[in-house]
Amino acid sequence: MLSNGFVGFDDDAYVTENGAVRGGLTLDGVRWAFALGDEEYAIDIRRLREIIRTRPITEVPRAPAFVLGVISVRGEVLPVIDLRQRLRRPRAAPGRGSRVLIVKRDGEAFGLLVDSVHDVVRLRDEDIEATPALLGASDSEYIAGIARPRPDRLVILLALDAVLGFSARRGG
Repeated sequence: MLSNGFVGFDDDAYVTENGAVRGGLTLDGVRWAFALGDEEYAIDIRRLREIIRTRPITEVPRAPAFVLGVISVRGEVLPVIDLRQRLRRPRAAPGRGSRVLIVKRDGEAFGLLVDSVHDVVRLRDEDIEATPALLGASDSEYIAGIARPRPDRLVILLALDAVLGFSARRGG
């Protein structure tokens, strides 16, 4: 998010903080891409509130292992999820390019720690394939599909509600 409250993705089109579209662009099929290691992932841009640099995180006792703790963003306290750990990827210390994606679910904000942010990806229906059948249900619960925006690029589409669907009582 730019400091003026807009997420820009074209010279003549942008989205405001509340998701309103300006400049005639439709957000169907628009995703924000980011990396975890060498793999590229994406989420629906309508669920992204903003992107911030990493900052100190306050640990919370008895939180699920993938919840790093909480941060305060403009006076709002929100949990930060280590997306690598949530997706059962190898751990890595945050680097200079690491960012926290602030995403929304049912009006509640969450932070997702990612290795780096990439760009906006526009996808057509024909660019998206179902999750490969060889992945079992438990391995694919966080994957909404695989996108191929161009022949040399694969992007894993996250099922954000599944990623954010947890409670401290379940332990993850």
